Amino acid sequence: MTDRFASGSIVSYPYLWRWQHEEGRENAEKDRPVCLAITVRDPEHEITHLVILPISGTPPHQGQMALEIPPLEIRRAGLSMFKRGWITISEYNYDIAERSY
Repeated sequence: MTDRFASGSIVSYPYLWRWQHEEGRENAEKDRPVCLAITVRDPEHEITHLVILPISGTPPHQGQMALEIPPLEIRRAGLSMFKRGWITISEYNYDIAERSY
C-alpha cells in the first residue's frame, strides 16, 4: 500500500469510526470504501502518510459533516453499491501506508 495510491484514490480500508474509537474499539467492524484525501511521502523515513475519509451510503448523522457524491461520480468511482453516497469530512483516520495491513 505505498506508491500505488495517490490523493483522491478510492480504496477499501478497515475504517474505524470516531464513535467506535470512543467506545474503546481498536479495530473496525468491516472494510469500507474510503477516499485517500491526502497522501504525503516522507523520503527521509521511507513512509507515506495517509489521511483517510470514509465513504458511506447512509446520510450523515447529526453532528457529522459530509459531502454528497454526485450520481455520475458514484458510477465512475465504482461505488454503484450505493444509490446515494457521502464522503464524511468531520472525521478521518490516519495511517502509514507501509505499516498498514
